[in-house]
Amino acid sequence: IIYSRVGADDIEYVLTGSVPMELYQPVISATGFTSIASYFPVDQTLGSLGLHNLSWWRSVGDPGVTIADADTVYLYSAGFWNAYHYNATAGHWRKGAVPVDQSSAVISVGDGVLISRGDLSGNVEQASVALPY
Repeated sequence: IIYSRVGADDIEYVLTGSVPMELYQPVISATGFTSIASYFPVDQTLGSLGLHNLSWWRSVGDPGVTIADADTVYLYSAGFWNAYHYNATAGHWRKGAVPVDQSSAVISVGDGVLISRGDLSGNVEQASVALPY
């Protein structure tokens, strides 16, 4: 659930269910945007998702890949979607061209994550996110 509210009052809701005890394996489109859930009931970091370790992930520093065509992860924070890409040369996540390690950017429980890919093959790929506990 991705929910945006204009009102100033907090809203609470409770989701019930079981705690996942296996890998999260979302299917990610090769082109356009894919929305994935913050699947686990604990905060995670951008680096802990491990998306940059997937063989098909396009990172800055890969042959012919620049910031403009790298795969991008969008995290929602303080009313804005912030774009992050992985810089394979530096070995960490970055926000724009700023050369600061953003691997510890927090994905809070319940936050949505958007992934943008520009692979023109049209294939879908399966990610694999390890248990954070």
